[in-house]
Amino acid sequence: MTNKRKVLVVDESKVVRASLIKQLSDRFEVRDEADDESAWQTMVLDSAIVAVVSGTTLARDDGRGLLERLRDSKLSRLKNVPFLLMVSSSFSLAEQLEAQKLGVTEFVVKGSTSP
Repeated sequence: MTNKRKVLVVDESKVVRASLIKQLSDRFEVRDEADDESAWQTMVLDSAIVAVVSGTTLARDDGRGLLERLRDSKLSRLKNVPFLLMVSSSFSLAEQLEAQKLGVTEFVVKGSTSP
């Protein structure tokens, strides 16, 4: 048995979470949560999580709230955790720049098959 790194998948859609889990489970141990409050509690309690993959948009409070709480945290592991945002191919450069200002680390384009 190998020690896989653990990631947290956050999205209100069970279908999106299941799809992401399927794609990530070969390389990572995956936890999933449906909303930012549950995700925040998981992040605080599970120090083994090394990244967050969020399918929720930053325009709504749910994804943005989690990101802001992480970046405002006094705990270094939370403040600096990589935050990957699932976006559509129409996500503009202006939207990317705004998301990066908020603390998004990387973008994953929906439908992308990159490893």
